[in-house]
Amino acid sequence: MSNKKVYMNTWMAPKNKRTLLYVVEALPLFVMKADSAVWKGDRALQRKFEEALENTGLKKSGKPYDSNSGGARTYASQLVALGLLFYDDSSSPHQYRLTLAGEAILKGSNPLAILQNQLLKFQYPSVYSMSRGVDLLPDFKIRPFLFILKMLLDEDVKCLSKEEVGRFIISYAKTASDYEKVKRMILDYRQDPEAYVLPESFMKDTVSPRTKKHTFEDRIIYLEDKANIFFNYLDSVQLVVRPDSRNIIQVNEEYAEKIKLFIEDNKPLLPDLENKLSFQRRFGLDLERRKDTRSFNGATVSQEVIKESLVKNKFFAIAKNRLILGLDSEIVEKIHSETGVAEKDVVKFLDKLSVHGLTYFEEKYLEMSVNGRDECIDFEIATQQIFEKQLKFEAKHIGQVKPKTRTGGNPDIIFLSSEEKCCGIVDSKAYKKYSISNDHKNRMLNDYIPNYSEHAKSLPLKAFLYVSGGFSRGFENALKDLSEKANIEGAGISAKNLLRLSRRVKEKDIRHKKLLGVFSSNQEIDAITIDAL
Repeated sequence: MSNKKVYMNTWMAPKNKRTLLYVVEALPLFVMKADSAVWKGDRALQRKFEEALENTGLKKSGKPYDSNSGGARTYASQLVALGLLFYDDSSSPHQYRLTLAGEAILKGSNPLAILQNQLLKFQYPSVYSMSRGVDLLPDFKIRPFLFILKMLLDEDVKCLSKEEVGRFIISYAKTASDYEKVKRMILDYRQDPEAYVLPESFMKDTVSPRTKKHTFEDRIIYLEDKANIFFNYLDSVQLVVRPDSRNIIQVNEEYAEKIKLFIEDNKPLLPDLENKLSFQRRFGLDLERRKDTRSFNGATVSQEVIKESLVKNKFFAIAKNRLILGLDSEIVEKIHSETGVAEKDVVKFLDKLSVHGLTYFEEKYLEMSVNGRDECIDFEIATQQIFEKQLKFEAKHIGQVKPKTRTGGNPDIIFLSSEEKCCGIVDSKAYKKYSISNDHKNRMLNDYIPNYSEHAKSLPLKAFLYVSGGFSRGFENALKDLSEKANIEGAGISAKNLLRLSRRVKEKDIRHKKLLGVFSSNQEIDAITIDAL
C-alpha cells in the first residue's frame, strides 16, 4: 500500500464567513477570550468563544458542539489565513496574537482598506495553505486573489463566471506564469461552452483527499462552490462587483488603479515558510509599517480597546439598517446585553461614535443598493427607515408580509401621508443599473398596485417608486409604459439621490405635497430636480 501523501490540488480559502467584515467583528471577541491563555486543545475556552459569537449574532446558537467540533478553530483558521492573527509558539504558554494588521483594525483603522490589502497579498504557499486539513500542493506558488483581479483587468477577459474560475483558474493556475495558458482555456471555453471538452486529465488534476469519490458532476459543483468563496471574499471588500448576476464578477472601477499598482509593483512571494511565526508576522503587516518589531510581555491590546471595539462593531451592525440620529436607552441596553460591556462604558464609547451614525448608515446604504440578493431585505428595511425618519411619512416594510385577500406579493414598502391624505408604494432593487423587466412590470401591475390597499388605511394610491443603486438607459421609457398601463404615475430614484433628497428635506423643511409631486413625475429623479426643490 502506498503511503504517498495526497495534497489538495485546487485553490483553497476558509468558508465559515464569506463576508469578511463579519470576520472583523469576531476579532475583539477572539482576543478577549484567547489573549494570555492557552487556546489550542482547550475546548472549554473555545466553547466560551463560540458562545460569545452566538450572543452577538455572528454565529447561530445551539447546543454545545461535540468535542471534535471545529467551530472556534475555524474562526482562528480564517483569521490566520487573512493575516490578522498568528500563533506564537515562542511564548509560554503558546497563544494566538494579533498581527499588526489585526491590531490596527481593533484600534479603529479602516477595516476595508486593510482587508483589501490582505487579499492582494494573500499567497500560496502560506501558513494557512500548509496547515492540517488544507495541505495545498507545494506546486502552488501564486497570489490567487491578485491573479483573478489581473484577469478581470485584461481587456480580452473583462469578467469571470463561477464556471470559468472553478474549471480553469482555481484548478490550473499554480503560478503567475500560468496566466496565458489559463486565459486561453477561458477564451476557448467562451467560444462554445456546451461543446467545450475539459482536459482528459481533469479529474486527476483536481483530485484531493475530500473528492476522491466524486463523479464528474460532483466535481464541477464542488469547484464552482469554491469559486464562489473567492467571489464572496473579493465582493465583500468591494474589489469586484457583480453587475447583473451573482455568478459573474467584474473589477470595481473605484479600486482599479489600486489593483494595477499592486500588480505593477510585482513583489516576490514571502519566503521563510519554515519559520511560521516570522512568515505570519510579515504577512500581517499593516498599511504603514514594513517590519513587526513588537515584543510581547502580556496582552497585545488593552481590555479597554477590546471593549470599545466590541461596542463599536455592534453599533455599526445596528446602524447598517437603522437610521441612528442620536443615542437612546434602547440602543445602549441592546449593546450592553449583546456584548456584556457595562452600560456606563457603552455610553462613554458611543459618545465618540454617535455623530458618525448617519454617515455610516449612508455608506452602508449605498453599498447595499448594489449588492443584489445578498442584502436585499436589509436594503428594503433601510429604505423604509429613510421614508419614515427623514422624509417623515408613516412607512411600513411589507415586502415579506403575505397578502390576506389576493395571491401574489406586496410591494416592499408603503408610505402614507396624513398631510395629503394619500399613499405611495416602493419597490427597492439592489442593482447597479436597474431596468424594469417584463416580469417586474407584471408584478407591479398585477400584484403590488392591487395589493397596496390592505395596508393603506383607506388612502388612495398617489404614486409608485423604484429605488435602486442606479438605472439603465431604458428605465424611463419602461417607467412611462408601466405608468400608462397602471393609470398611476411613478418615478425612480437612485440610493444616492434618495440620501440627497433626505438631506434636502431637512435643510428646506420640504412638505409632502412637493415630495409626492416628484414621486409621480414619470422620470428618474436626479440631482438637478432635488436641488430645485
